[in-house]
Amino acid sequence: MDTSSKILLRVLKFYGWKEFNVIECAKNAYIDSSRPLIGIGQKMTPTKESDLDKWKKDIYEWIKCRILNYPCNEKNFMDWHIETCDGEEGIIEKSTLLFNKSYLSLDDPRMKYFGSKLPYGIAQKWLNITIKNILIGGCIGLPEENEVRRAFKSLNNVKDIHIPVDSIIIGCTKELIKKLQDDGANYKKHFEMLNTSWSRWTRENYKMYQEEMWKLLNTLRDKEEYNKRDWCTPIDWEFDVWPKKRDGMSIFMD
Repeated sequence: MDTSSKILLRVLKFYGWKEFNVIECAKNAYIDSSRPLIGIGQKMTPTKESDLDKWKKDIYEWIKCRILNYPCNEKNFMDWHIETCDGEEGIIEKSTLLFNKSYLSLDDPRMKYFGSKLPYGIAQKWLNITIKNILIGGCIGLPEENEVRRAFKSLNNVKDIHIPVDSIIIGCTKELIKKLQDDGANYKKHFEMLNTSWSRWTRENYKMYQEEMWKLLNTLRDKEEYNKRDWCTPIDWEFDVWPKKRDGMSIFMD
């Protein structure tokens, strides 16, 4: 293992990662995407290994299987994403029992939009942040036999990898749309889903957002003001703007 790999692993261990593999990428993605789920599963009958833990392990293995076998049988990334999140064996289907209404108190406000299904908005963030973790770590001198490195090589050339959607990205998108609107373009009507919390997004909300962002960023490539920003793909845009917005800066800051 070269020096850069050793440094990466030391940093990851400092932040609580036990090792660097796809399962660990999915575990940390769950932490990022699970805030809306706090309290879910607490009313279940206690067992040696809780139903919540079993459910998480099942999803980790499913995500790992799907990523290491990408592109599976799907024709494009969107089809693969939908099958992974909302297919017959997908994250949402695997969550049906856990998210049955009987596990939530009747006065829990999430009853209004969770019901017995995990929202697509949460499933997408879990999957997309796992992929983002792979893209970040996989480019730093890992041995060829490392599964994150293998996953990175499969995914790195996929131009339409999706933007992980959360409240920060919604803020970034709104800022971009406002700037374009000030310049005379009107994209607002294509992004009505931004008025809904990301954790409540449906598959349709999510699909429309990703497709419209792809179109929007494509149109910006011909504009000198935006071309210099290296927003070649949606995930390039996300890598650039997310930390700026998180730190309270404009996405247009250089």
